[in-house]
Amino acid sequence: MDNIFYAVSLNGVSGSGYPKHNGFLVVKGSKFSQEITLSISNGIAELRKKLIESNILVKEENYLVLTQDYLFTSASTASSLLFGRSSNGLKEWKLSNGKTLKEVLGKN
Repeated sequence: MDNIFYAVSLNGVSGSGYPKHNGFLVVKGSKFSQEITLSISNGIAELRKKLIESNILVKEENYLVLTQDYLFTSASTASSLLFGRSSNGLKEWKLSNGKTLKEVLGKN
């Protein structure tokens, strides 16, 4: 599947990526939220810390920018880290035509 999925928020956080057989790949240059909410899981918070410490996420202006393509274990892990809050990747990642990852994958 070559289709690129996008996840965008009103505060300028934006990412692009696509599903792979072993996770969800987010493309280099995606802008992650600098803030995290209390709804984020400990596992996501730990992963975020690890990515910052290894310079895979670096601070640029008001965002944390992905310095390389990165394969997350799931679309929800990717979107939660992107937005800095708990989120459902099957609903957050959308094609440019608005179809969600859930619709494209045919998941009920």
